[in-house]
Amino acid sequence: MEFEIKHKDIAARIGQLEINGKKIETPALMPVFNPNKPIIPIKELKKDFNVDILMANAYSILKNDDLREKIQDRGIHKFFGFDGVIATDSGSYQLMVYGGVDTTNEEILRFQEEIGSDIGSFLDIPSLPDTYKPRAVEQLDLTLERAKEAKNAKFLVNAGIQGAKYLDLRKKAAEELEKDFDMLAIGGIVKLMEEYRFSELASIIATIKQNASTSKIIHAFGLGHPMIFSLGIALGCDLFDSAAYALYAQEKRYITTNGTIKLEKLEYLPCSCPVCSTYGTELKKLYGDDLTRELAKHNLYACVEELNVIKQAIKEGSLWELLQVRSRAHPNLISGLDQLLKYGKWLAKLDPITKKSAFYFGGEESRYRTEVLNAKKRLKRVSSDRMINISPFGKVPAEIADIYPFGSVMVPERLKGDDFVNPKHAVRI
Repeated sequence: MEFEIKHKDIAARIGQLEINGKKIETPALMPVFNPNKPIIPIKELKKDFNVDILMANAYSILKNDDLREKIQDRGIHKFFGFDGVIATDSGSYQLMVYGGVDTTNEEILRFQEEIGSDIGSFLDIPSLPDTYKPRAVEQLDLTLERAKEAKNAKFLVNAGIQGAKYLDLRKKAAEELEKDFDMLAIGGIVKLMEEYRFSELASIIATIKQNASTSKIIHAFGLGHPMIFSLGIALGCDLFDSAAYALYAQEKRYITTNGTIKLEKLEYLPCSCPVCSTYGTELKKLYGDDLTRELAKHNLYACVEELNVIKQAIKEGSLWELLQVRSRAHPNLISGLDQLLKYGKWLAKLDPITKKSAFYFGGEESRYRTEVLNAKKRLKRVSSDRMINISPFGKVPAEIADIYPFGSVMVPERLKGDDFVNPKHAVRI
C-alpha cells in the first residue's frame, strides 16, 4: 500500500491510495455489492458512478456453496468483472446481528486470500455501543488476539477497532493495532448513527485518529449516509462503506444530504441526478425490482455527489463552512459539531496554516475553529502599539491585519460594532 496526501483541511485529506498497483482517490465510498442479490450491476457501478473500489461480504460468499466454488475457481475480480480494488468483510456484522457465525477467524482469513481480496478483514468481535464495559473489554481482548493471526495475511488488512462507547478501550485498540496494520477500521458505530448519537460518534473517531499515526488509512465501517460524510471526513476518515443506498431503496427510502425521506411523501424530487431527471415523481409509480434498482441508483448518486462537494471544499480550504451548513440539517448534527470543537487543539495541529478561501463566520462555533486557535497562538508571539479588534480573533497588530486570516474575515453585521473593526480603519485600543 502507498498513500500520498494531495490536499488537507481540518483533519480531512484528499489522497491517492495505491493498493496492488490500483489507484483510488480518497476520501472514497465503497458501495457494498452483494453477489447473492445484485441491485446495481457491476457494469453500471463502473460506467455510471466511476466506482473504483467496492466491498463485498466474504462470509456470505463462503456460506453459499455454489457461489463459493465459482469465486474460488475464478477469483473474485474475474467473477465480478471488476478490475478495481475489492475489499471484503469477515462476517463481523452478522456476528453482531445474529450472535454467531459459522466460521473461524483462521478460515475466513484463508478464504479471503484464496479469492484474491485486495483488502480483507479478520473476524473482530463487534460491541454494541452500550455494551456492559467488562463485556466490551472481553470482546476487545478477543479482537486483538484475532488481529495477531492476521499479521501475515496476503492482503491489506482492514484492522477492526472495537471498544463500544468507551474511549479508553478505543484508545487501547488504536494504539495496539496501528503497530502492525496500515489500515484501521472503526467498527461498532452503525447503531450510533441509527440513533443519531453523533456527538459520541465524533468522540470515537477523534480518539482513534489521535492515537494512530497520520499515515494510517481510516475506514469507518457502515458510515454510508451523506448527511454525516462531512463530519466523518473533517475528523480524518478516508474510506466509507455503504449498503444503505441499496437497503434504503428496498424500504422505498430516498436519500438526501439532509436525511432520508419516504418516497411516498415526496411531491417534488429535490434532485437532478439522471434517475430523478428521467422519472420525476413518476419514480413513485415503479414497483418491484425496477423501483428498487432506480431508487438505489439515486441514493448512490446522492452519496457520490456529496463526496465530490466535500472534496472540492477540502481543495478550496472551505470545509469548515460546509461542515457548519451541513450540521444545521439536524440538532444532533450540531451536537456532533460541538463535540468536534472539543478536539480543537488537536485538529489545529493538522489544519493548514494558510488557506485559499476567506474566513466566513457561520455561527458561534466559528469562534473556536482551527484557524482561530492557530492565529491566537501565533499572535502571542507578536505585539504592537496599534492593536485592532477583529472578530473572532481578538486584538491583532495593525501591521498584520491585512494578511490571512485577519484580512479575509466576513462576519454578520451584528458583529461589526464594538466587536469588529475594519482593518482599513485601525485604531488604538
